Amino acid sequence: MEDNISKITYESIAKALEFLPSEPEFEFYFKGRKEVYSLVKYKDSISFCRCGYKSDCSSDCSGSNEEYFGTFDELYNATVADGICLKDEWERIESIVVNDTFRLPEEIEDLYTVYYCSS
Repeated sequence: MEDNISKITYESIAKALEFLPSEPEFEFYFKGRKEVYSLVKYKDSISFCRCGYKSDCSSDCSGSNEEYFGTFDELYNATVADGICLKDEWERIESIVVNDTFRLPEEIEDLYTVYYCSS
């Protein structure tokens, strides 16, 4: 079976963020990291954070380290929670889970068929 995660590019996520309604949430899972990270698109910003507390955390790294960005490009190039830079670590993404409790707009319906995997 072909590895669908390798088809997910910066461009495809940027396109999805442009057209998805409401506040979609993307969960990112990285090779070699226990923590899960969350990207949420809001009307005028995008947030990125660690979900919950870091597993090997001392008192100086508690919390989610949530940060806000004006665009996905700004987030993609920034160093965020736990030293992650999406641009540098994109190839280490094992999976991305998208809350798909919405209907995809016609402009990006092809993303659903390309990336959707069922068990």
